[in-house]
Amino acid sequence: MQQLGRGLRKSQDKEYVVILDFIGNYKNNFMIPIALSGDRSYNKDNIRRYVLEGERIIPGSSTIHFDEISKKQIFASIDKLSGIKTFIKESYKNLKYKLNRTPLLMDFLSNHEVDPLVILKE
Repeated sequence: MQQLGRGLRKSQDKEYVVILDFIGNYKNNFMIPIALSGDRSYNKDNIRRYVLEGERIIPGSSTIHFDEISKKQIFASIDKLSGIKTFIKESYKNLKYKLNRTPLLMDFLSNHEVDPLVILKE
C-alpha cells in the first residue's frame, strides 16, 4: 500500500502512474478498492461495485482498470473476507475518540465508518 500511495502522490511534473502486478503480491487484495475509493464501510457489495465500475465511482479525476485475472482474485478475496472484527474494533475506537462518547450504530453510518449491517452480521 505504501508504494501505491507514493505513486498516487501528486507532483508537478507527474501526469499519471501505472501500477503493474500490484494485486498478485498483496495478500488482502480486497483492500485495494477500499483504499482507492476511501469507502471504509467494508460492505462486500460496495467493494465489488468499486472493482466493476472503477472509474465511474472512484472520486476525483482518477481512472482505474482491473484486468479479468485481478478482478477474479479480488472477488475471491472479498468472498472469504475474514478478520472483519479487527476492522470493526479499530473503527469503533476511532469513532469513540472522535465523538468522545460510545458510538451508536447511526454514528458509524453518518461518519462513513464500517457499515452498521456489517457490524450486525458479525
